[in-house]
Amino acid sequence: EEISINAEAYKITAVSLTAEGEEEGGNEVDFGLLRVGDFAAQVVKMKNLGKYKIAYDVELKRPRAAQLLQIEPTTGEIEPDSEVEIKVTFCTRDEEVALKHNKDVRIRISEPLTGEVVEEFPLLVSGETRFNLLRCQPAKGLAFGAVRFDSDAKEKTVEIRNDGKFEFVYVVCPDEAEHNEIDALDDGSFAAFAYGTPAARRQE
Repeated sequence: EEISINAEAYKITAVSLTAEGEEEGGNEVDFGLLRVGDFAAQVVKMKNLGKYKIAYDVELKRPRAAQLLQIEPTTGEIEPDSEVEIKVTFCTRDEEVALKHNKDVRIRISEPLTGEVVEEFPLLVSGETRFNLLRCQPAKGLAFGAVRFDSDAKEKTVEIRNDGKFEFVYVVCPDEAEHNEIDALDDGSFAAFAYGTPAARRQE
């Protein structure tokens, strides 16, 4: 009796990774310069160029990276000649950070049936976050000294200087009038004042 057995051996090597704004095969995500507290997201496309389905798993190697980056989805399967989109979100909530070709995001490619890992490579991440910085002079406030009630008005100048990388909104008003002054801001200025723009740090 003859038994016919057909088998095929293959190697999974045909995975194409394309980061946003990069040529095909580019494996770096660059978020550029952001304010502390701002969120930025980019999409990485991973394509299966082979003949058979593959599985992938994305891991953040260090807890520190998990505080700065969010990956969605982290696992999945890709059919032949198909691609998936992986969303990478970057944010620092309360500190300045500079990443340059960081290798903490690791992508593993495996055979779905056996779970055997056949390839592992980094997704390089670059990005920088900075606070708004301002300088107010004179630093100790204004002192007019003694002023006679019927004398001419005295004038002094306060300088507010932006020492940071971004524009920021400021409001000058008496404490009791603060809400009225804020209400007078246009939509864009109010949005920057109220949402998503961390308080500027004052430089003495």
